[in-house]
Amino acid sequence: MIKQNLKNALRAPVYGALRTAGVQHPRLVQLLGGGVKLFQWDRIVARTRDPRLLAPPAEGPRIVAFAVVGNTFLTDLELTLALALQARGARVELVVCDGLHPRCELTTAEVLEKRDKAAVCAGCVGHFRRLARGLPLRVRYLSELVPAEEMARVRAQAAAVPLDERLGEYAPDGAGVGEAAQKTALRHFQSGVLPAGEMRDPTLRGYLEASLITKRAAEVLAAEGGLHTVLMSHGIYSSWGPALDVFRAGGVPVVTYGKALRRNTFFFNVNSSAANIDITGSWESRYRTRALDPAERAAALDYLGSREDFSQDSVRYTFADPAERESVLRTLGLDPSRPVITLFTNNLWDAAAVGRDLVFPTAVDWAVETVRFVAERPRLQLVVKPHPAEAIRGTRQSIGSAIAEAFPRLPPNVLVLPPDTTVNPTSMMKATTIGVVHTSTVGLEMSAHGIPAVVVSRAHYREKGFTFDPAGIDEYFALLEQPEALVARMTPEHRELALKYFYVWVHRYQHLLDLFEEDPAGWIRIIGYRMDSLDDLLPGRHRNLDFICDGILRGLPDLVAD
Repeated sequence: MIKQNLKNALRAPVYGALRTAGVQHPRLVQLLGGGVKLFQWDRIVARTRDPRLLAPPAEGPRIVAFAVVGNTFLTDLELTLALALQARGARVELVVCDGLHPRCELTTAEVLEKRDKAAVCAGCVGHFRRLARGLPLRVRYLSELVPAEEMARVRAQAAAVPLDERLGEYAPDGAGVGEAAQKTALRHFQSGVLPAGEMRDPTLRGYLEASLITKRAAEVLAAEGGLHTVLMSHGIYSSWGPALDVFRAGGVPVVTYGKALRRNTFFFNVNSSAANIDITGSWESRYRTRALDPAERAAALDYLGSREDFSQDSVRYTFADPAERESVLRTLGLDPSRPVITLFTNNLWDAAAVGRDLVFPTAVDWAVETVRFVAERPRLQLVVKPHPAEAIRGTRQSIGSAIAEAFPRLPPNVLVLPPDTTVNPTSMMKATTIGVVHTSTVGLEMSAHGIPAVVVSRAHYREKGFTFDPAGIDEYFALLEQPEALVARMTPEHRELALKYFYVWVHRYQHLLDLFEEDPAGWIRIIGYRMDSLDDLLPGRHRNLDFICDGILRGLPDLVAD
């Protein structure tokens, strides 16, 4: 396993370097990627037969792809989606930063320790321009939308905002500028709280300025009029959050998107950020009351089973092979005769968790108070399972360190695992009597396995009828007091309902687009296309692409497939 992880760690940067340099040597690619083809847009365009695809249409619904950052794992989807929408008669404009933002999602503290900001911008902008060169797309850069004289006003506005505890409330014209700056700063520092120190204020100020630039660019685009839809990744952070607010306030539909769990799959939200998964409308109107047919149930169980080794996913979030319950209990030194409560955490700075607290003020309070509660009840056993993203993506504030600070000597009935634990997460479920979760997907998976899950935050699957959802702290601890009672309440009907929701979330909300080739090393990275020409993007060629494009053009309330 260590050897494979080392191989993957060396392999992915090589792909990135080759792609950025435009290297297309087939033998070299074959040696590194098992026959994977890198990008060849010039050949794809040259093979196109339909002349309508080779130039932007003069008329049609106006769609702005507010990409902004030109080198993310979603840039390739953005280019492909723009071309596909043009193939259906839309006038598409891509908006990209050309270095105007003083800070962005790519200029994290970790990155800036190795490269300066100018080098990051040059690499990002250069990467996008190489990819988009020769494509029949209209590209507009931020400096065109926010020229020098406007930038002077933006900088003055940013400089006048106090960087105090009320920053998150700063929302000029209703756009959440301060909130976006704070969330991006948390990501920058890889921490659930902003650290003290000399870099805190200039970093916050930089993201505040970037948020105001984003807001202004969106206002200019909206003022031009005639907007049918705006597309953007994430819909959060300084590059997108304020723009999402501006467009929504002006009545312009916004579709956000993100990378889904399985390889080559993506999800799309309407009028909400990509971090705010909400399939409630389709779930209640189309799926909740009908049974899964045999093929659908088999598909749900197949993918659920694959989550133990992540064999179908873009990232393998485990460092261990599957194990049976008895083996897990033995490895961890747990008593099989006493209930085991497992607390599955999120990465503290992840946008999927930040600001979604419900029962406790913060995720750290939740973990610490749960440890304190179990410590006073020797008949219970608590395992704290940090999210493996703490090790894979990195963090400068871990759940383990927060618990260690509160409990220099850990209670004997509490075990805190390291982020790179050798215990498989799905196998840990098997050894769990009840699980407690924040927003982690594991709460849904446990429910589909028939294991009670107590949900303390605004997770998308909360209050869907198969989890245990305390409204306050007293109710939460009352549920933990008697784990056996929750096991008795977790009926086969609850499990089947959870499996149905899992199916809809995975196979109807997340869309497979087999136009791409993902990095086989197990990183979230598209390294090539599976298309011969732009004709492959025409209607009727790819069912899921047709559904997404038609949904955008028709203005569907959500993009959950039938």
